[in-house]
Amino acid sequence: MGVPIIASSQSAAPDLISDGHDGFIVPPRNANAIAERLHALYREPEQSAEMGQRASFRVREFSWRRYETTLATRVSETLAFAGKGTCASFSQAKPEPSLPGVLPRTPEEEPA
Repeated sequence: MGVPIIASSQSAAPDLISDGHDGFIVPPRNANAIAERLHALYREPEQSAEMGQRASFRVREFSWRRYETTLATRVSETLAFAGKGTCASFSQAKPEPSLPGVLPRTPEEEPA
């Protein structure tokens, strides 16, 4: 069982939370809005439980494993599209000492 989320609109919350579905988005620094939402959840325990369950399902979409997999996929796709290699060659590369943070291309990756 989860709990509904109450978060400020001045954060990434609007991108992650569906207002009224798995939580509430409130204006920043507005204690009255937070109190109103808490009171609404208190008055409607069934709605609170349903929202909490939806929030629990939603949060499972954001694991570190999923983030890692999505990031690796996007990097691989971007590098392959740019003709600069794949994620496999990227993960095996060693940093180029003369260019901090830049990885060298393998001979197979060099442009023709």
